[in-house]
Amino acid sequence: MHGAVPNAAIDLLRIAAFAYSADQMVSRPVNTDVTGEKWKRTFVLLVPVLEPDLWRNPEVLRALTRTLNYGTDDEWAFQFEPARQFETQPHLLEADPANLGQPDSVLLFSGGADSLCAAVDEAARGRRPMLISRSPSPRLKGQQESLRKSLQGSSFSWQFPRFAVEVNKVATAERERTQRSRGFLYSSIGASVAAAFHLEDVVVADNGFVSVGLPLNGQTVGAKMSRTTHPRFQHLFNRLCGLVLPKVYVRNPLLFRTRAETLELLSEHGLQGALSQTSSCAANRVLPASTHCGYVRLVRTVESCTASDLIERFVELTDCAFDGADGSPADVERIVEMIRRQAETAQVALQEVTKPVFPELFSGKYPTTCLVRLSLAGTPGRKRKNWDLPNRPQAGLTTDEEKEFVKHRFNSRLPIVITGERAKSASNVVQIDGKHLEVRDSDFVLLLRLVLALHQARDGFVMKGGGKKTGGLVDEGVVPGEIDQAVERLRRSLQLGLGDLDPKRLVEVANGKIRLSTHVRFIEVRRNELSKHPNDAVRRLLSLIPAI
Repeated sequence: MHGAVPNAAIDLLRIAAFAYSADQMVSRPVNTDVTGEKWKRTFVLLVPVLEPDLWRNPEVLRALTRTLNYGTDDEWAFQFEPARQFETQPHLLEADPANLGQPDSVLLFSGGADSLCAAVDEAARGRRPMLISRSPSPRLKGQQESLRKSLQGSSFSWQFPRFAVEVNKVATAERERTQRSRGFLYSSIGASVAAAFHLEDVVVADNGFVSVGLPLNGQTVGAKMSRTTHPRFQHLFNRLCGLVLPKVYVRNPLLFRTRAETLELLSEHGLQGALSQTSSCAANRVLPASTHCGYVRLVRTVESCTASDLIERFVELTDCAFDGADGSPADVERIVEMIRRQAETAQVALQEVTKPVFPELFSGKYPTTCLVRLSLAGTPGRKRKNWDLPNRPQAGLTTDEEKEFVKHRFNSRLPIVITGERAKSASNVVQIDGKHLEVRDSDFVLLLRLVLALHQARDGFVMKGGGKKTGGLVDEGVVPGEIDQAVERLRRSLQLGLGDLDPKRLVEVANGKIRLSTHVRFIEVRRNELSKHPNDAVRRLLSLIPAI
């Protein structure tokens, strides 16, 4: 490998392997944890390394934990001890230097469409990438090799040397399949190989829409969308490399390209036929015949937003702005424009797909599970009982939700709609059981905070605070210090829509705590309208309330 592999590169790989294994040993209860309260985990790892003093350095340790924390949404802590003698294990790469040519970069080559396009883009720019693949299965390994041969048969003079890295667990079934540490592992493999071959440039690529990872819905928050190539994750990883492998730099050349603009690279060089050989599905291991996936509902939302609306609605975009050479507010503007272009091209593609089958769709001949038919539907809806009352939202509870309702002794089943509409005198329109009510801004902020509490605690209670009691809603700064008066004003604002229900049973106070006494399923928050609210506190609370 043109010289000894640096100790720091060996250590980085070992740390990444430890984290990758630990990640899969502790499950996230995603199926039952609907509010995301248990998504985050805490890990403490003891790792044997060749250079313990380097990794114990506070600056290095901070850079390592920040990178993993952001990439996985977990909390990581490390302790290091001197490595005695590593057990015998295969070499990282079965590499014959005679077959390498003169590569000038390392490119992570997964067998997906984006990594294929990145390889084409690099070669078109006169670069000579060495392809590094992770091959967890013989089928994927063959697919990757087939794609490499397609590259070799193109007009490029570069032969695209490729080597596979085996990353597998031995006789161990994982308990957690999200594998959010995988991005750190992949980047560490690329950086270590680059250091071993005395190269400085590492390409880990996704098209910009996938890289930024806007949430598909209100519950897909944080690292529930992969951050493998997210701009901030790569920024943090490069800061770590600057301390332990100072000449290595990881980048994503496709960050400002939409999916369509990325795929255009193939047609520009006569390689569009290779697209059918790629596989870009996260469930590739369990879906052997999987094809490419799309995000129609999210695209529809993006298409309806202006550039400024998009930044307000998706606070995740602010993660793409940070100090340093590889990130700036101007980059956020370019990313927003890329996302809007993505929505436009997706809309055109959907029109082309549905045009020949529209008569069947219109007549209802397609089954309800048909993907094209589902893509034309609105947001998922529950079965409505009273179709003659379209302005009276209905909500049904599952068996488990009904048990939860009874367990926590909620008092109300009245449907509440936070419409986002404004009325005169800076009031907000709230609909309860089909009746329109006006709520002043200060009382409306309290109402939204109680809605948020229903997502944060199963019983919906939150401490009032104020007076001699520290903490609670008052200390949060979103409600006035005269909390009891604020509660009474909110009750009076909602009273006309409650019918026979006592407002004290809806806005319930007990033992210094307060809640909106209803199940969260009975509340609808119209996010599009509310995201335009002039009150900063309202928009801030909206960003915290998960969509359901």
